[in-house]
Amino acid sequence: DLSKQIDNFEKARVFDKLPDYVKVAFNSYTQKFASSWLHARPIKVNNLYLNDAEFRIAILQRLGIPLFHNSPQCPNCDLKLDQYGYHALTCKRSGEKVRRHNSIRDIIFNQARNSHLNPVSEKVNLIIGSKERPADVYIPDASNEDYWIDVAVTDPRQPAYFKHSLSKKNYAIDAYATKKHEKYDHHVLKWNNDQINRKAK
Repeated sequence: DLSKQIDNFEKARVFDKLPDYVKVAFNSYTQKFASSWLHARPIKVNNLYLNDAEFRIAILQRLGIPLFHNSPQCPNCDLKLDQYGYHALTCKRSGEKVRRHNSIRDIIFNQARNSHLNPVSEKVNLIIGSKERPADVYIPDASNEDYWIDVAVTDPRQPAYFKHSLSKKNYAIDAYATKKHEKYDHHVLKWNNDQINRKAK
């Protein structure tokens, strides 16, 4: 209808004026399920909630509003913090990316455990002769199948993905998923075939 056409026109007009940095973030935030956390009911007993400060920062980042107007030094490295908080989330010396990964892994693990699915976190020896742990959460024999859940944390604003993410909304997700598949698919296929042969005997 006319109202929707006007909304889309205004959205395109505003979007064109945004800095590329904010455009990339906007493309990511408007993907399917990217807004699900806004509709989730906070559950403090399971630590599934954001405090006031965390929620404020998440909304500012989502709207492309600077978190601060100067450029202070990162306390963990020699680089300056950007206005939008990207470096704060991804500084390699802060360990923040690993903490986010582990938090997501632990949420999945705890939900699976509460559902009595007997999950195993970071199960070893899934790949014979390798120290790789492709399953952040391993769920055995669920509906006659074993599930390997691999958690991945990435960001379309990182240099390797930034340019492509301006025009392709799912570029960062697809590129990182491809890396994971290339690394693990042949191991999973071999493991699955071994399981089938073992059951056949």
